[in-house]
Amino acid sequence: LLLTVEENTVREAAAESAQKVADILPQEAFQGAYAEMVARLATKEWFTARISAAGLIAFSYERFTADQRKESVTNFAALCVDDTPMVRRVASQFLGEMFQTVVKADGRDTLFEDGVLTTELVPLYEKLASNDQPDSVRLQTTENCALLERF
Repeated sequence: LLLTVEENTVREAAAESAQKVADILPQEAFQGAYAEMVARLATKEWFTARISAAGLIAFSYERFTADQRKESVTNFAALCVDDTPMVRRVASQFLGEMFQTVVKADGRDTLFEDGVLTTELVPLYEKLASNDQPDSVRLQTTENCALLERF
C-alpha cells in the first residue's frame, strides 16, 4: 500500500488518491472497507501508515457512522500523542481541519462543555502547543489557530 511508504511525495500522492476514491465510493463501501482501512492505518506499527491516517481521518470524519466517528477521534487523539514526533507533527497539521470537520458533521453542540471538541480535541491542541513538543510540532499546531478562531 502506497500510504505506508517512507517517501513523503509518494505517500502524500497516495493519500490524495485515496481521498478521490473515497469521494466516489457509495456510503456502504465507504463505511465498510474504506473506514476499516483508515482505522488499520491509524494503529499500524509503521509510523508512515499512522502519518497517512492523520489526514485521512480528518478528511473522512463527516461520512463515518457515529461509532466510527468515536473511534476516529480516539485514533486521532492517539496520533497526536504518538511516540514518533513526525506522526505528531502531521497530526497537529490536521488538527484545525479535524476541528472544522467535527463541528460541521456533529454540530455546534460539540463546542459545549461535554462536547467532543472540548473534552477531546482542545486538550490535544494544548498539549501539542506546549513547550514539551519539538518546534516542528508546535509550529504546525499554532498555524491552526486561525482555523480555531472561527469557533
